[in-house]
Amino acid sequence: MKIGEGTRIFEPVTFVHKEEINIGKNCTIGQFCFVGTRNLTLMDEVEICPQVTISGGGEVHIGEGATICYGVRIIPSTMDKKFKYMNDIVCSKNPFLSNVISGSIRIGKGAYIGANAVICVSEECPNIHIGDYAVIGALSYVGKSVLSRTIIHPNNKNEVKEREIW
Repeated sequence: MKIGEGTRIFEPVTFVHKEEINIGKNCTIGQFCFVGTRNLTLMDEVEICPQVTISGGGEVHIGEGATICYGVRIIPSTMDKKFKYMNDIVCSKNPFLSNVISGSIRIGKGAYIGANAVICVSEECPNIHIGDYAVIGALSYVGKSVLSRTIIHPNNKNEVKEREIW
């Protein structure tokens, strides 16, 4: 695990796999965060608010100056719905009854992910890219890539707008 200068991690935070975690300079990770992914990269000045979960076997990359708000769930791997079971206990006994889809989630520079949003890969989109300066509103579910400077918010029936940058 590599942690850049000036980074603050507020306890308690749980890192399950520490070997492939790279955290840039001046980042902040809030209390009660859980990082269970095997490969995580935070660029400089990333803010991860309390109670964020980043879990699964895939790769997560968060760009410079991005903000991940309270309670966000970032899930770079999931179970394939085509198989008979989506239950880890049953599947550990017979791996032919399920299939794990492992992908990547890349969050761009200056992106903002609102409180309790969920970003999750799927068979249809195993690699998700949230573009630079995109805004994902609170309580949104994102299962596909989002263009740069796009605003998505569930209260507007997932209306998509372009974000104005000063």
